[in-house]
Amino acid sequence: MVKPLRRAELVRMVASYIGVETDRQTGISTGEPSENLDPALSSMLPKVAIRLTADLKSMARRVSEENYAEIDEMAHAAKGYCAVFGLPELSMIMGDIQTASQSKDPEAIRQGIAAAEVQLQSGNAEDTLDTDKDG
Repeated sequence: MVKPLRRAELVRMVASYIGVETDRQTGISTGEPSENLDPALSSMLPKVAIRLTADLKSMARRVSEENYAEIDEMAHAAKGYCAVFGLPELSMIMGDIQTASQSKDPEAIRQGIAAAEVQLQSGNAEDTLDTDKDG
């Protein structure tokens, strides 16, 4: 890469490293996992789905306890691991949950959890996160 760095170039470089397809002009994720996702990471996707499902259930319990600090920490971690595994939509939803927890907005947290669960169950996510596989 040549300095000065342009945002789109930097995003494309990082995205290619973690295996996410991006728009060539904007560098914005297309939301599709790249065929170039490292096989070591691809083989771990079923475990990521199991972990995320458990994290979402745990976050839902913590909403009723008004434990926003733990929801913030969990959403932050999930946002990161979703991004690493080429799951940009789920990463963005986790970011929304994190923001809602910082605002202590239980309804927005519940909406984020529901959106993440829908994404996990959607046809697009099933191709990437097959929760029925042994892992």
